Amino acid sequence: MPIHRGPVLALCALLGACSVGPQRPPSTTLELPATPAATPEPGDQWWRLYRDPALNAAVQEALGQNRELRVAAANLLQAKALLREADTLDQPQTQLSANAGYGSTADDQLEAALGDNRRIRTGTRYGIGLDVQWEMDLFGRLHGLEQAARADADAARAAEDGLRVVVAAETTRAWLQACSYGQRLDVARQSLALVEQGRDLTAELHRSGAALPLDVARAEGLVGQVR
Repeated sequence: MPIHRGPVLALCALLGACSVGPQRPPSTTLELPATPAATPEPGDQWWRLYRDPALNAAVQEALGQNRELRVAAANLLQAKALLREADTLDQPQTQLSANAGYGSTADDQLEAALGDNRRIRTGTRYGIGLDVQWEMDLFGRLHGLEQAARADADAARAAEDGLRVVVAAETTRAWLQACSYGQRLDVARQSLALVEQGRDLTAELHRSGAALPLDVARAEGLVGQVR
């Protein structure tokens, strides 16, 4: 039976094109916004632009579990507490006290010491005291302490914000990389399925006498390359 090389050559050309992959890439699992103008402002949670609940959960978990970020948050709370304390240094400090006791008054004791024992009165006595203190900032010491505390709080806040950006960015990058690997794996599987189909078809043509053993070998080699 004569061997028709035209269909075989066309099949080889088709297999060569399929080894590169499908003509259109598969749709990604992350949905990007259509236009930036129509997208609401994400604020500091910019990763929500991808609109992927699994990515949102991964970033939130990473932010909650990062040890360095927890330390930065604790430092920020401490700096804020010191700032509040520094803000009150130039304010009047008041202290209210109360006491109760049994005995005589100081006036009665004075009269008794002068010889008038008949006027000594004893009983339950109550007293209330109010102590007010105010430090004047004559040389700017209090203002300097307040400014230093404010600078420490700003630095702690900046450090925490920076760590949050790093943790969120690294988590998002790893997530996108994993999605990219998944898409590439899907493309490779589709390409392998296509070349395997071509190999099987070439084998059928060879069995029917329409293809040469060399064509079968080439098809097998193409399958090996795609794998």
